[in-house]
Amino acid sequence: MRFRMFPKLTTALPGDAPEGPYLALEKIHGAQLVVGLDARGGGRVGKRKAWLDAEDPFFGWQMLRAELGMAARAIREILRRDG
Repeated sequence: MRFRMFPKLTTALPGDAPEGPYLALEKIHGAQLVVGLDARGGGRVGKRKAWLDAEDPFFGWQMLRAELGMAARAIREILRRDG
């Protein structure tokens, strides 16, 4: 499965940004995790720049691997069903 790097998020607003209030929908600092599924249902877990190997240290991602995989497959089925 090919990996496409997730671009780095900026941490500053432009100088002409209007005053808040703002609602943060994604944290800007910290780990970014991606779950990818191939056409046969196989999955991979990655970080912003690459896929992770099973032994790679990355904030204990292995503890979430099974749950994230099930959630990703459920989302894929919903998208297939509902188009």
